[in-house]
Amino acid sequence: MGAAIAGGVGVGIFSSINDSEKLVHITEETKPQTENIEVYERNYRVFKDSIERLNDIFVMLSDQKN
Repeated sequence: MGAAIAGGVGVGIFSSINDSEKLVHITEETKPQTENIEVYERNYRVFKDSIERLNDIFVMLSDQKN
């Protein structure tokens, strides 16, 4: 949803990110389960490492001409 709102701002559908308050209604809040902290931290490290390793590929893809 956030990417859609950001895109909408970019093309002028919304005047600002703050317009999201009109579209999104929070009905429930989920908090991390403390017993899963080790899993969260491990998965975050894998995610962060993946992004760093893929950075060169992202650059190559963005440089491609259609």
